[in-house]
Amino acid sequence: MTGEGVAVEQAVVSTAQSGRRLHELDSIRGLAAVAVAFYHFFLGWLGFGLPTGWRSTALKAMYPLYAGPEAVRLFFVLSGIVLALSYGRGQSYGVFIGRRITRIYGPYLVALALTVMGASIWHGHIDHSALRDCCWSEPVSRRLVVQHILFLGDYDFGQLNPVFWSLVHEMRISIIFPLLYVAVSRLSNRGALALAAGCTLVSMTIMRFFMAWITPIAPMSLAMTVHYIAFFILGILVARNLSSIGEWYLGQGKGTRWALVLVSFVVYNFTALAANALLGPHTKLLIGVSDWGTALGALGLIVTVLFSVRVNTIFRSAVPVFLGRISYSLYLIHIPVLLTLAFTLQKRFALSASMLLPLYSVTALVGAYLFCVAVEEPFTRLGRRLKDNRSSS
Repeated sequence: MTGEGVAVEQAVVSTAQSGRRLHELDSIRGLAAVAVAFYHFFLGWLGFGLPTGWRSTALKAMYPLYAGPEAVRLFFVLSGIVLALSYGRGQSYGVFIGRRITRIYGPYLVALALTVMGASIWHGHIDHSALRDCCWSEPVSRRLVVQHILFLGDYDFGQLNPVFWSLVHEMRISIIFPLLYVAVSRLSNRGALALAAGCTLVSMTIMRFFMAWITPIAPMSLAMTVHYIAFFILGILVARNLSSIGEWYLGQGKGTRWALVLVSFVVYNFTALAANALLGPHTKLLIGVSDWGTALGALGLIVTVLFSVRVNTIFRSAVPVFLGRISYSLYLIHIPVLLTLAFTLQKRFALSASMLLPLYSVTALVGAYLFCVAVEEPFTRLGRRLKDNRSSS
């Protein structure tokens, strides 16, 4: 246990307990948001239905660069950690949910408006894209917009912006998070893990046995919310045991630490691909197995980022911190940016992936920064104005 390692562990725990931001967690979220942005590009212009051969193998080997579905599971774990650290300091429910709605729903509505505007101007089928039949393929309907505003009903998440689906689960779990936090705080670590596993078991059971008799989308969405609660619970456990996790990590030798990061990296990025190969793409069991593997791999990577001296230093440097700052904005607007570029450029050029990727990357990052400064951060400041009467009395 080195002096530097102890200093990092103490700084992380002290920062978390004081209520200040752990910029390392923001950086993780930023890199995950970049992966989601790349995922939709590769999904749209290179596709996953490639023939066997070197090109398919190369894309699978590069998968950590665009592991989009895995990034969303990582977001849920990170939300569990961050919300537990904030709510655990005695915040009232009213202030908590007010800030959460302002933080998530405010920027979402602006992003929704931009998306509706883009889809109203450009819609149809994008040539040579796997997204051609799902995103902006039809004229915008008033009913679909209202459903997106209300977050309710059986509607097509992917038609306007396919990332919006995760925000529905995020808001649902945020509403019940204080109850979830209290429940987990009364359980042992093993009991909390059993509760998390039980959430997935209940969810997969509903999907397996009841979907044949119920209208698919809405019940399935609610069942998946129950499943994703499991990863918020994992985040709560990390927040609750932050100091002891740091002590455990610092007590391990270099070999164990290297094994942790390598195993976590592989499990996080490739569990879904392995489960798909072993279980088949349509089995409901695939969801539970792959998501838990991804979440456990994410936990290992988060622990490494928090308590490894070298990794912690990297994730507190300028570029990762910047990506963390714009992560939510990038998540919200990268699809409108991508589709706008595709619709406008395909009429003028023989649009190729090599031409679109650099332009999309720069435009998405610049757009995310502008959206962050003009929209996201003002809503965040607005939420901070909500005060807890108990703390002011």
